[in-house]
Amino acid sequence: MVISPDDYAMRGFQPLSSRSYFAVKLTNVFVYVGALTTLLGLPSIVVHLVRGGLARGIAALAAVYGATASITLAMVVAYAGVALRPPESPAAPLLAIPIRST
Repeated sequence: MVISPDDYAMRGFQPLSSRSYFAVKLTNVFVYVGALTTLLGLPSIVVHLVRGGLARGIAALAAVYGATASITLAMVVAYAGVALRPPESPAAPLLAIPIRST
């Protein structure tokens, strides 16, 4: 599934459920965050593996990727919760913060 706005002409006429779109967007977020986590977390995982042994290296791997996945999922759920509130709710202005130019 392609979700780029440039591909609208190719996929725009085909029906796409909101569940499918959400799954694709969530997968896209996890792949992007996973790539950044690998780039930033791999050096520390390697150091734990070399200095502390296999068990410590696996624990560091689980800690880095587990923390990344849980924080990413928590942020997606929090944003979805704010985005789905009715316009009358006190949290609605958080999505439409006016940008004032000076």
